[in-house]
Amino acid sequence: MNEKCELNVTIGSRLKRVREEAFLNVAQMAEFFEMSRENYRRMESGKQAISPDKFKMLRQYMRVDLNWLICGTEKMEDSDRAGNTGRQKILVMEQLYSYCSRQEG
Repeated sequence: MNEKCELNVTIGSRLKRVREEAFLNVAQMAEFFEMSRENYRRMESGKQAISPDKFKMLRQYMRVDLNWLICGTEKMEDSDRAGNTGRQKILVMEQLYSYCSRQEG
C-alpha cells in the first residue's frame, strides 16, 4: 500500500509517541518488530498499515492500550490496568477488526 490512509497516519504518529516515550530509536523498534528500519519508518509515517501481530506485540510486551492506539481514547497505558469495562474492550476489538479488514481489502 503506497497511499497514506488517514487512519494509518494517525496510528503511525501514536506509534512514534510510544517509541519516543520508551526512549527507543527507530532501529530498536524495527528490531523489536523483526522488520527492516525502512518498513518500520513506513508504519510510523502512515505509508504502511500495522499488522494484527504488531498490534498484539504492542499490547502484550509494551502494554499499549489498543483503544488509544487506534481511536485516541483512554490512555496510552494498557486498558486492563485502567479498569476498562468489558464493553469498552469489545468496542476496541471491533474497531481493530474493522481496521484490519479494510487493510486486507
